[in-house]
Amino acid sequence: MDAGQTVDSMEQLARSLALELRSRGDVADDAAVTEIRDRPTPWLTLEFTLYDFLPIAFVYDRGRAGFSVDYGSRSVPLLKLTNLHFDHGRVRIAKAVDDVLTAARLRIPDKFLAAHGWSAQQPPTESSTEGEV
Repeated sequence: MDAGQTVDSMEQLARSLALELRSRGDVADDAAVTEIRDRPTPWLTLEFTLYDFLPIAFVYDRGRAGFSVDYGSRSVPLLKLTNLHFDHGRVRIAKAVDDVLTAARLRIPDKFLAAHGWSAQQPPTESSTEGEV
């Protein structure tokens, strides 16, 4: 079970998210922190590419977080983290990554996924790192 990890620092959250994405194999590339601060209010923006197809931005802002497809001047929400992804102030990183991968696969053509070795029906891994922040 993904018990979650407290959000003590944005650096810790970024590291946990990057490790969880890396544990999924080659589905995520080019992860980079573009904005980070702990004070006066916690903020994190981490950008990466999913399935060599979608540019993704993860944003954490004062207890609210989500993933969006980032087209530069415009972003499209992909997954807003809800109570399912938080447990008493702890972010359930593995659950969030499972859900964003599922949401991303729904937006990518099946032929593209198959051509690159990713099954369109690929379920989230149960053996994934139970990363928490």
